[in-house]
Amino acid sequence: MAVVVAFGQGQHSVDVVPAIYVGQHRSKVPLYDIPHPDNRWLRTSPEAHQRFFRDANERTGRRLQRIVQLLKHWLHSRAKPIALQSFHIEMVLAKVGSGAMPGSYSYHLMNAFRTLSMRKGAALQDPLGISGFIPAVKSDAKREAVAKALKYAADHAVAAFSAEEQGDTQEAIRQWQIVFNDHFPK
Repeated sequence: MAVVVAFGQGQHSVDVVPAIYVGQHRSKVPLYDIPHPDNRWLRTSPEAHQRFFRDANERTGRRLQRIVQLLKHWLHSRAKPIALQSFHIEMVLAKVGSGAMPGSYSYHLMNAFRTLSMRKGAALQDPLGISGFIPAVKSDAKREAVAKALKYAADHAVAAFSAEEQGDTQEAIRQWQIVFNDHFPK
């Protein structure tokens, strides 16, 4: 379905996906069909989805992008990366308005983990109505593992935020280290 092009000794990669132009969305952006794992075509509009995320990010004072970056760091902070799709994360958090309210990054990250955990790896109905459902994972087998990882991370993120609120910085850092598998961003 895609060709993975690795850069930097495999540390950075890009998925190259074939796409067929099928026309324009009502917002005058191009629509494409790309291969779907279920041997069908998936309608998409990268430009429309990027605009949706960019607008949500602007409403948060650009905090949403940073929250998503932390979540992507979390995905790769294990020996075997967590199989949760980045696009799914972006669309879920943009749709729910993650980061829009005042609060610290730890508060917003905790809420992002809780939001994703409550979804238990379920696909998201595309908020733009273009792609149907946006999968969280590529297979049912991975959904259970992702749901378990999200619950674990959410529980420890809640503990980290609670410790921070109580002024226990050491415990907060310890809990964030658990969340990020000892790869807590400095």
